[in-house]
Amino acid sequence: MKGKAIKEFQFHGTVEGIITQFREILKPQPVDFIGKTPYKDIGKKEDGFTNFAPIKPRYKVGETVYIKEPYYNVQHCGSVPAHMLYRLRGDGLPLNPDIDGWKSALFMPAKYARYFIEITAVRCERVNNISDAECFAEGIEEFDGYNVVQYGKDYSFCEQCGGTRLYNSIGAGLGVIFDCDCMICADRDTFGVDCEKFTIIRDNPQQAYAALFDSINGKGAWKQNPYVFVYSYKLIK
Repeated sequence: MKGKAIKEFQFHGTVEGIITQFREILKPQPVDFIGKTPYKDIGKKEDGFTNFAPIKPRYKVGETVYIKEPYYNVQHCGSVPAHMLYRLRGDGLPLNPDIDGWKSALFMPAKYARYFIEITAVRCERVNNISDAECFAEGIEEFDGYNVVQYGKDYSFCEQCGGTRLYNSIGAGLGVIFDCDCMICADRDTFGVDCEKFTIIRDNPQQAYAALFDSINGKGAWKQNPYVFVYSYKLIK
């Protein structure tokens, strides 16, 4: 069985039934289409003509996929039976306490999985074609504008302080005020110190999703407008 590693906010959204889509960039990018099927260049034949082969999606419609997440296998010790711990609570609450030895979600085997999804639709398109409704299906939320909701300990998204929680401000007399407390990070912490939920406000759903897409695929990925496979799914209960 194939697995899918997702970000923490995607995990919570999937378990809550809010997030029902994800996108993956085609590698390599297609050079042509036959109908709706993308094709890649696989080199020239002896007669000089180019060979093409279809680019197949990683997951198929109807396929069951397990969700990968950080885990810890507790070994049997005395009166304590062997059992599994999961770093993500799965109920929107703060993370389970940090312990030494959390296993990366990337290497989680199917036998330890507790959540599964079924792929319900697959198609190929340019990422910039995403609709408002699909932005919401990817995890964008509306809150006095549109925002990307993230969880975790990475503060690199903060555009004011860069994650340092301090920044240099310009005072009324145009003088520099050093080491001001970053109120963006302070507002972020009101959601809870442990889950460290924060937002990036954008003017519309597409701009918010563009920030999310770049955070996953690298800065500038949205601007390149690559072809992606769009996977729709549902949580199997």
